[in-house]
Amino acid sequence: MASPTIDALQTQAQTTFHADGVRASAAWKKWLGVVLAAAVVLQIYFVRELLAALLIFSVLFVIAALIGVVIYFIGRAGEAGIQIAEPAAKRGLELAEDFSKKTFHRPRSAPVQ
Repeated sequence: MASPTIDALQTQAQTTFHADGVRASAAWKKWLGVVLAAAVVLQIYFVRELLAALLIFSVLFVIAALIGVVIYFIGRAGEAGIQIAEPAAKRGLELAEDFSKKTFHRPRSAPVQ
């Protein structure tokens, strides 16, 4: 039995048949591989860009949410401060009103004639 030559093996490896019987050469497969590789690389680059954009917008959203939360808590603290200070302010107004109704003179002073 004779062993196949290298040229015969290369020719056999380069020529294949598809399921429908169409011959495909190695050059055609090479270009198909190049096109598919380029498509994969472009898709990976596109995905990387999308992930970078997602990261940027996520960080911006978190910053905006934190600003909103801080403003909310400042407002709540202000409301609580007003509720705490309101009774004291009412007492202060009542004392000021009582003080304004009193006549201002020194004790033990003689009236002016």
